[in-house]
Amino acid sequence: MDEVTQAVENLKKEWSQAVAQLEVCSAAIESCGKMGKGTEEAMSLPG
Repeated sequence: MDEVTQAVENLKKEWSQAVAQLEVCSAAIESCGKMGKGTEEAMSLPG
């Protein structure tokens, strides 16, 4: 493999890892949003 091909392969791997990490972060953000909504609803209930 020449240097350019190797660099492209490395970039593909880095990109795949970044996408996977982003998906994990996105799922965590969605999870927090769901918890936040429940907390907001609980706080609005009459005491």
